[in-house]
Amino acid sequence: NNSCENLAHHENSSQNANPKSEQSVVPNVAICGELPSCVNQSEKAVQDFGAPEVLKLITTLEEKEAALVNLKKALEEKEAALMERDAALKDALAREETMKQDYPEVLKKITALEMAMTEQQKSVEDKEAALVYLKKELVEMEAALTDMDAALKDALAREKKVKQDYPEVRKLIAALQMAM
Repeated sequence: NNSCENLAHHENSSQNANPKSEQSVVPNVAICGELPSCVNQSEKAVQDFGAPEVLKLITTLEEKEAALVNLKKALEEKEAALMERDAALKDALAREETMKQDYPEVLKKITALEMAMTEQQKSVEDKEAALVYLKKELVEMEAALTDMDAALKDALAREKKVKQDYPEVRKLIAALQMAM
């Protein structure tokens, strides 16, 4: 309250010295701190400055105080958002670091898998080539078997003919032997 009394006295003398009292009053009113603590002095201020001027100053101070409260809330919200972003960034950096550490091992595994797949592909290609070769061999063997079958049939036909002709040939040989 002493600061408020001093303020009222100071502002009274200030108004007498300076006709633009509103400019000098606004910064000095902030010295009082909370406006309700100066309620007892408000009547004297109304008498010294006039009711409309004091009400205008009070309204301005209340508006500024509300604006400061809103700014403080906004600042706290932004600070909380920044802390969340910071935590998310730290998590992302930790994941990235883990990935960097794991990368050589993952790369080795990928390379090994690629090599194994290449070997498998090569093996499949080799097996396919062997299968093509075996099919070709089988076709050739079938052709050879067909030829052998035909030759065997010819041989059997000749043998049959020989068997049929054998008694006759024996007779001719015997007749020749007798004639000699």
